[in-house]
Amino acid sequence: MSEDSMLDLKGQTSHSWPAQEDPDPSVSFASFLSVLKYCGLIILAPIITFFGCKAGLGVWGLAPADHAGEGIAANVMSAVAAIVVLHLALGVFIYKAYFEGTPAKKRLGKQE
Repeated sequence: MSEDSMLDLKGQTSHSWPAQEDPDPSVSFASFLSVLKYCGLIILAPIITFFGCKAGLGVWGLAPADHAGEGIAANVMSAVAAIVVLHLALGVFIYKAYFEGTPAKKRLGKQE
């Protein structure tokens, strides 16, 4: 190989990569709290809904107990209500994450 085809590294200057900026801790903490809030909503809301509906249906007499004393109809209605609440909570979380996750970027170009 000739010297012309060889890469001359002696004449090159070293490149320093731009330092990565640390993310703002207040933004990270706010994001953590937001995710924690939605996790609590997704976990606790269906549980509270299930037992609240079951107790409410029993008190109002809308779902009478069966012969075993455990009210299958009350369990089914309460489970359906808990599933609806779970889907609503997941929908709100996905909506917020998708539409409000990052600010809209400004368009580049000439302004007249």
